[in-house]
Amino acid sequence: MSFRANLGKPAISAATPSVLSLLSTLLFCLAAGARGETLGWAYLGLVLCSAAAAALRARASLLLALFSLLFSTLPAPGASGLGAPRLFVALSATFLLSLPFAQARPLLRRTLRAGRIDAKLLAISAALGCVFSVATAAWLRLSGPEFLPKLPVAGTGEPFSSGLLAAANAAIEEITFRGFFLACLRASGVGSATSVLAQAIAFGASHVEGIPSGPLGVSLAFLFGLATGALRERSGGILSPWFAHFLVDLFAFLFLLRD
Repeated sequence: MSFRANLGKPAISAATPSVLSLLSTLLFCLAAGARGETLGWAYLGLVLCSAAAAALRARASLLLALFSLLFSTLPAPGASGLGAPRLFVALSATFLLSLPFAQARPLLRRTLRAGRIDAKLLAISAALGCVFSVATAAWLRLSGPEFLPKLPVAGTGEPFSSGLLAAANAAIEEITFRGFFLACLRASGVGSATSVLAQAIAFGASHVEGIPSGPLGVSLAFLFGLATGALRERSGGILSPWFAHFLVDLFAFLFLLRD
């Protein structure tokens, strides 16, 4: 899908859709950890971004603003520490709302593109998984034992359940950030490097109350989002980033079950 096709016919600045998409990403970050009045301002900003994108027929910007708006209305993860259900509901609703519009379908296909996978990419994914598994283990050590009961599979003694949860959680987060966010940003005219950086910031912000959480957890999630975003651009799809993410999540969940 070309940039011009994404915008439609109005005579507007070529930079406008990219600004709207970046602003929606920023407001998503604000909504991810906001409460009270701050969340209200984020919500209002996303309503305005959605209205502006709709008026300008900037479809990728509209989808990103709409997703962020839906996300901001859903409850925070709470005790589970997992933000994937909130992402899944918002993304599913966005997909369903956009399906009747033929112009949005190429963007959705790009979101779900698997990309190529070869021995080199597999090795890079495994290396990323190992490095960030070690980093996650360090965070889990620092978080203290009081954190452990928050995980849905903690105490079940079911490694198989941990594997399923890791696969599902990694898929939802990769489709959302390395798939949907990157596809919308790129289709809005944002450059590759800026798009990778923006989605990594959003991924980090989504872990304010996630696993990992807190300043250290958000920083760790940001770095992981940066690495997997670059991997997604290199591989052309979400399969390689998903594999790295799956390894990290699986290690984290099994780490929590070790006792």
